Amino acid sequence: MHVAVAFAVTGAVCVALEQSLRKLAGWRVVSSIVSRRLTHALMGPVFILCWPLFSKSFSSPGNDGYFTFVPSPWWYGLIAAMIPLAITIKFAAIGLGVFDDPYTRRMLCRNGNCGEILYGPVQYGIVFTVATALFFQSALAITCLMNLCIGDVAAAVIGSQFGNTRWPIPNNNTKTILGTIAFVLTSGPASLLVIQIVNRFLPYMHPLPSLSCVMMTALVGALVEAMTPSKFDNVTVFLATLLSYVICVYPIS
Repeated sequence: MHVAVAFAVTGAVCVALEQSLRKLAGWRVVSSIVSRRLTHALMGPVFILCWPLFSKSFSSPGNDGYFTFVPSPWWYGLIAAMIPLAITIKFAAIGLGVFDDPYTRRMLCRNGNCGEILYGPVQYGIVFTVATALFFQSALAITCLMNLCIGDVAAAVIGSQFGNTRWPIPNNNTKTILGTIAFVLTSGPASLLVIQIVNRFLPYMHPLPSLSCVMMTALVGALVEAMTPSKFDNVTVFLATLLSYVICVYPIS
């Protein structure tokens, strides 16, 4: 698919999802807490599943029905990264008070304070922008971002609803041990699933991580998430996952 068409389709899909969640929150179909978690859990995976649209493919002569896939040029990642960057700029402008959007504010602010947007949602968008620009269409990027999207939300939901035992450090930590377990058990399989889906359309995506490496990376991300204040865990989880993935996967490959 031509890069301009891929950009347009991916952008339309992401904006449609963002606007749908915005309407659900604005119309009070779901609470601000639920809409924020849905945004966190859905925006990333949907964007990642659009990455194969940026691949080049062509039919091999004499092999009807078969396609040869050509790796995308490095600058395709820069083009794709403009999509999360644009959404992040919008969120940042609202958080800074440049303009007001009550529906978006209700979608992202648990307590009605626009300053909240500058931490979780904006940091989430910055991480996605950087990861897409630097590691586009790679298993490394997918693993890091799925930990951020799925693991972090699972830890928050399961930990807040069912977790009773909190981590003893740091002081006044609100993160629970059950939430950390939920992080590992959801982000690991989610990473593997998305990697397999994307790899079907991007067979040149390598090296692919083993199950043990993905689960080890999820464990590192979960422990870092548990020890980091909520305002900054989007950044620390990504960096910890990135480092552990490189150490675990690349020496082996």
